[in-house]
Amino acid sequence: MNPLKLSLITLGTLAAGIGCYGAYEQSANVNGGYLMIAAPVVALASAVIPYFAEEAWKAKHRVKAVILALILIPAAATVFYAASERVHIAKAGAEAERAAMRSAVTLAERHLDESKAAATRAENDAKLWRTKSARACDPITCLARWDNAAAAARNRVTQAAEAVTAAESKAATESPLKAPVWLLPLALDLVAFISIWFGLSLSSAAPSSQVPAPVPQPVQVPVKPTVKRKKRIKRRQALGRGFASFMRDGNVIPLHGKPPPRLPQIDMH
Repeated sequence: MNPLKLSLITLGTLAAGIGCYGAYEQSANVNGGYLMIAAPVVALASAVIPYFAEEAWKAKHRVKAVILALILIPAAATVFYAASERVHIAKAGAEAERAAMRSAVTLAERHLDESKAAATRAENDAKLWRTKSARACDPITCLARWDNAAAAARNRVTQAAEAVTAAESKAATESPLKAPVWLLPLALDLVAFISIWFGLSLSSAAPSSQVPAPVPQPVQVPVKPTVKRKKRIKRRQALGRGFASFMRDGNVIPLHGKPPPRLPQIDMH
């Protein structure tokens, strides 16, 4: 079997099989019922309809070929939109996860800002009570309480900063170059259509690497002249001799090859 034909059919079958499984899975998750069987059947039919349309056109069935081409439009559209929906759902889940990570980063940054503000207020309060007298604030109990509050606030700032770093490490940055949702389904459908179509259209015989033998030329066999042809040839030869004699000395040789009688010459003197 032609290796190119086998490779194209195998590639197209794999692509069509992926489309059939995706159509089945989509119908099972959304609709169920008989559509679970109808979806892969339509996906498989859309992969072989181009070849059937070409064969119908070659067999001079123009109307059938046009009908098959028109049937291909809704069949291919069904497979394309089903695959596009599956890709959209997959991308939507990934985008939601990335959005949640970015939201976690925003919340961590907001908590860090609040912790910094609280630590600043605690340190200012501790500084204020240190300037007062011992009667107003006991160094053992009063100042220790304010110092402990400031230290706890600084500790919360450190924890918030670590939370921000952890959230940013998990959050993925959006790529500036995004593939559209329809690109992968379109590529999958085209690979299935073109591979199966071209594979079935190729000849099953493997291409030969030998130099083709030269085409024998016809041999011309000489034809034996017939009686009529011999007479015709003799007549042409006699005409040729007569014309040559006339051009030479004015004498005419008849067709039968006998010279005419000479006339006596009369002396005019």
